[in-house]
Amino acid sequence: MLHIPLSGITQKSYAEKLRKQIEKTIEFETTIDYELTPGFIIGIVDGINSIVLSFGTRGIMSEDTISDGDIFEIGSVTKVFTASLIAEMVAAGEISLNTHFDTLLPKIYRNQEMTQFTVEDLLTHQTGLPRYPPFNSGLANPLRSIPSFTLDDLLGLYKTFHPNPENRITYSNVGYALIEPVLYNSTQLEYPALLSKYLLNKTGMIATTLVTQEVTAPGYNLNVEMVPPVDFAVFNSSGGLKSNMADMLKFVRYSLYNSPEILWRQYGPGLGKHLDMGLGWHIIHQGRFFQIYMHTGRSNGHTAFVGLVPETKTGVVILANSATGVDDLGMEILRMINKNWKRKN
Repeated sequence: MLHIPLSGITQKSYAEKLRKQIEKTIEFETTIDYELTPGFIIGIVDGINSIVLSFGTRGIMSEDTISDGDIFEIGSVTKVFTASLIAEMVAAGEISLNTHFDTLLPKIYRNQEMTQFTVEDLLTHQTGLPRYPPFNSGLANPLRSIPSFTLDDLLGLYKTFHPNPENRITYSNVGYALIEPVLYNSTQLEYPALLSKYLLNKTGMIATTLVTQEVTAPGYNLNVEMVPPVDFAVFNSSGGLKSNMADMLKFVRYSLYNSPEILWRQYGPGLGKHLDMGLGWHIIHQGRFFQIYMHTGRSNGHTAFVGLVPETKTGVVILANSATGVDDLGMEILRMINKNWKRKN
């Protein structure tokens, strides 16, 4: 498909038209409430063109709008970064998806009941490992306790875990957290160094980080109380990244144009009806329409959405400054720019 760059005037006109349509969508087709989510920023990739639109404000007491340089916690959207990192390592011959990950953990923490599972199984939620550590299971917001979970806690949980053959497909933050020690024992490099070496440097993403102090966008919890960003001890590869819209659009372009082919394969059944698992991505099947690759993320005070349609080289990112979220809006915009899924690819 040939993409012709829009002129400055044409792009401005297109952006204004999109904004009006999105405002209508927000009012009539979503549950977004600016009293619960003060503001959010939308990034749209359409071929070689990109548009950024800001809605609401940076905070409850602020009149400033969110910019593409404001850094947010992206929560579980981190998982598609981690999967992309491993895909790049596979392409470089540094690791194999077929490796049994138990062999890449310290011997004292290995689990004889988990020896059949591979790195691919970790990335596609096919191990039966729990969503959260068990001591969080009764909490309304498990994210509050995860930061105190140590590497010894994580590996101890894994060592004593008994998989249920009938419950193998389970969305697992624990599984993605295990990727950090797996990669370290394989390469002797920490997760941030590997992320920079294989992904961030390649894509020119300069703001994406694990450093809590870099977060600039205020965050609000479900009670609309301002909350600080969170530091993780061992869940960084699962949900610890922080990023801004400028970097997220670079990631979308990388994913659509320059990422390894193995990221776009279907690896098994997904976590719901019409869903399959990609490498890190949830794949939504729409019958005769395009397949959608998407992931969402949530922290105590921020939410993130990223959705892609590889066939039309389109993508949408939303970063919001509350835990309430705007996930439904991301799907609506993706449908909109793909002409109600009837766009020619």
